[in-house]
Amino acid sequence: MMKVKACLINPPTRSLSLRPPLGLMYISSYLSQHNIDNHVIDQKGDIPEEILIDRLVKETVAVNPEHVGISCLTTDVQCVLKMAKDIKAELPRTKISVGGVHPTMFPDQMLIDENIDYVVLGEGEEVFYDIVCSDVHTDLYSVTGIAFKDNGKVIVNARRAAIENLDDIPMPAFDKINMDFYLQPNMHLVRGIPLRGFYFFSTRGCPYGCRFCVSKNVFGRTIRYRSPSMVVDEIEYLYKEYNIDAFYLFDDTFGVKKSQAIELCDAIAKRGLPIVWGCETRVNLINDEFVKSLKEAGCIQVDFGIETGSERLLKLLQKGISIDQVRNAVKICRKHRVRVFSNFMINLPTETEEDVEKTLALADEIKSDISIFNVTCPFPGTELHSYLKHKLTSDDYTKMSSYVSYRAYIDLIESKCKLSAHNIPIDDLLARIQTTVPAPRDIRLKPNLKYMRNFIRYFNFITNLRYIVCMLKSKGKLSYLKFAVGIIKKRNISPTKL
Repeated sequence: MMKVKACLINPPTRSLSLRPPLGLMYISSYLSQHNIDNHVIDQKGDIPEEILIDRLVKETVAVNPEHVGISCLTTDVQCVLKMAKDIKAELPRTKISVGGVHPTMFPDQMLIDENIDYVVLGEGEEVFYDIVCSDVHTDLYSVTGIAFKDNGKVIVNARRAAIENLDDIPMPAFDKINMDFYLQPNMHLVRGIPLRGFYFFSTRGCPYGCRFCVSKNVFGRTIRYRSPSMVVDEIEYLYKEYNIDAFYLFDDTFGVKKSQAIELCDAIAKRGLPIVWGCETRVNLINDEFVKSLKEAGCIQVDFGIETGSERLLKLLQKGISIDQVRNAVKICRKHRVRVFSNFMINLPTETEEDVEKTLALADEIKSDISIFNVTCPFPGTELHSYLKHKLTSDDYTKMSSYVSYRAYIDLIESKCKLSAHNIPIDDLLARIQTTVPAPRDIRLKPNLKYMRNFIRYFNFITNLRYIVCMLKSKGKLSYLKFAVGIIKKRNISPTKL
């Protein structure tokens, strides 16, 4: 049995997710920078959860850590508590910390469990390092950014100030995870386009106050920036070491500070790497100069949170955008031939049938390359949660992820999380949308003119010159072939199904 100081765990509820555990990877590299021996566990595969938990516990026992840190979203709560119980049974002296959105918002819910020792509030690098370095003589009341128990009473300390200089944090610990899994071609990186790539951050935080988002309640509304040179160094490192063809800029909102965003685009363009990328920003931040810089840097798709075609609902959501800004942003992207990915929401609070019609009409008007209609789920910690008429249980939390069971997710919405004022069943509304809008979960050819136009628009990336050059120069051509064969086998593609 080896011995490490700290073990970081990505829960098996994310065993199929192609999004890497960047939070844990940053914590790992920060610990290593400070000479703390650490290990990352990230079990992957389409395997029953109980088997993955058993494997995870055995791996944890094998490294015999003094401290365990577990990432936890709302949808992970049940799984995380089961893991903590099993780990404590094998390693009773090991201290277990949980961090992430749900523990930060609801430390009492986590610490009521006898197997949880600490909660990390907010950003994890500095706080978890302090926990790992603590000993029996440490005055826990003096450690900002943690919650703990003292004689059975939950103590929630003051939050720690956000890390100001993000350049002090080293690159994520790429060597601690299975990069082959995350670099397989997938349609979720630059969404809707099969690419081998990775995710990056150039900022942390978001200054906006959308009522469906928990970010501001976890991290505040300040935004901090990494230097463009460090971001591009990281991109180039993965290009040279792991042969990535693409990346996604995973900032909550890219382009809040236009000068920083354009400087980063210029730095990417100057490296001349044959890679493509996508990002998420807001329609009110778009102008010609910004989109031109994105285009020249190899960005082929911009994601917008449009949410609804109802001005009334945009105000209720505190989105801070207008329908005219939506139209203008899409027009500018079209001008520079940058693809548009639009997120819409249904099941919004007080949503009427008229509001639904306005949303569908706007989607039809702007003709995004891809339109996604998300069924709104009011997660704990968001303002939308206050609209619920039913109390949610930890079992409901698990169902709040459509990745676990889409059917269970829709059933939960209908039974406990229905926010709209109309009585249209969610299934019926989605079925109607999918008669004209291709659904990424199940792309099919349909004898419908409007659907066919959207279908062709969905696949227009194959005519993008940057994408074509990227594929021609890719060192992962065989992996794309395997990906295509896998899709064909999985979906049993015929002339009426793609």
